[in-house]
Amino acid sequence: MTQSQIKNRFFLIVPCSLFCIELGMFSLLESHILYPILCFFIISINVYPSTRLLLIPIFFMSLLSYLDYNIFGWSLIYILPIMLLAQYLQKQIHVKIIIPYILLVSGLLLKINILSYNLNLTTSWRYKTCIIVYNILMLSIFHILYYYYFEEK
Repeated sequence: MTQSQIKNRFFLIVPCSLFCIELGMFSLLESHILYPILCFFIISINVYPSTRLLLIPIFFMSLLSYLDYNIFGWSLIYILPIMLLAQYLQKQIHVKIIIPYILLVSGLLLKINILSYNLNLTTSWRYKTCIIVYNILMLSIFHILYYYYFEEK
């Protein structure tokens, strides 16, 4: 198998398993604290921006929004600005390692604020900070795994 075939299979299998993990975490914790599909999506935007492979994590995030809020595609409200911001930042910022973290924090803040505005949910700053810190740690793990396994040597 070639390197591109391995990457394609990786980007097909991992979102499916992350979807199952996120459903399992939600059933155990009864709230969304970690967003592994979103973290994987942000890493895949930055390192392998193939539109065809980005559709799978987008579909799973839309399916999760359907399971949570009964609106399929609710997650597109914060996914599309993340994608636009990613394109802008890749052209403007020369330090590429910072871009995923900027995208994650802006996406999570956008998601939390839109949900609190539309669903009249009030969340504390401590809760928002915990969600951002936990997901930054998860994004760091994904970032390290990507550069360990897929970076050209």
